[in-house]
Amino acid sequence: MYRSWLLGSALFVLLLFAAGAQAQPSWKELSPEQQQQFSRFADRWDELPAEKKARIMNNNERWQQMSPEEKEKARAKYSQFRSLPPEQRKALRACYKRKRAGEDVHCPKPTE
Repeated sequence: MYRSWLLGSALFVLLLFAAGAQAQPSWKELSPEQQQQFSRFADRWDELPAEKKARIMNNNERWQQMSPEEKEKARAKYSQFRSLPPEQRKALRACYKRKRAGEDVHCPKPTE
């Protein structure tokens, strides 16, 4: 069970934080659909770093390609992640960041 949770969490964190190599349009260059999807970033979109915009756009594209079942699983994993104490979330984020950078690390086991 822990292994499936860890794999699911890793997938979700990668989904949230994976950076894409897409062009970085200004807010005005986004389609109306994208502006609606990214509305929470509207007031600061043009000031966001290119890497952050790339992650947002890449993650949105991945989300759009997911099946309803995959989306529900991702929501459940995110809810589980959010229920962890802040220190544990911070440790997991740091661990997954190191994994994305190519380090061979083993992330701490989540405790509830």
